[in-house]
Amino acid sequence: MSESTRYKIKDFIPVSGYILVQPLDKTSDEGIEITADEFPQLAKCLKVGESYYDESRKMIVDSPCKVGDQIVHSAGGFETFKLNGEEFRIIKFDRVLMVMK
Repeated sequence: MSESTRYKIKDFIPVSGYILVQPLDKTSDEGIEITADEFPQLAKCLKVGESYYDESRKMIVDSPCKVGDQIVHSAGGFETFKLNGEEFRIIKFDRVLMVMK
């Protein structure tokens, strides 16, 4: 792929019900330290997909976080990809365990 056709993270928009995050070191800006290697995962929210309608619960589900929030999400149930050497994850709204505001 030539340099002129390389993707940038701004080119990606999560679909409804998903969040684009970037994994962070094991210590948040607020000093929360994650000690286990697998659980949970600390990340920064970069983009948020639209709300979606959950047919089984008969309700609209909004994102639990907004762009810029630091979150803790479960270790399973996400997809990882690299873009220009940086790691990113796509996670479902319901995999967010905590939002640090």
